[in-house]
Amino acid sequence: AAHREILRVLESLPDEVDEASPAYKFAEAATFRHHAHHAAQIEEWKKVMGDK
Repeated sequence: AAHREILRVLESLPDEVDEASPAYKFAEAATFRHHAHHAAQIEEWKKVMGDK
């Protein structure tokens, strides 16, 4: 449900958004930084699981 809500909000944004705006900061956090965070978690998990 949360994923659907984030997609709904992102889809409602205009094509051009001021980079200083709260909407842009939300979109950046919900996409680029969020995925990078998960990628780092996966890499850490692989290291931990590789040691077992």
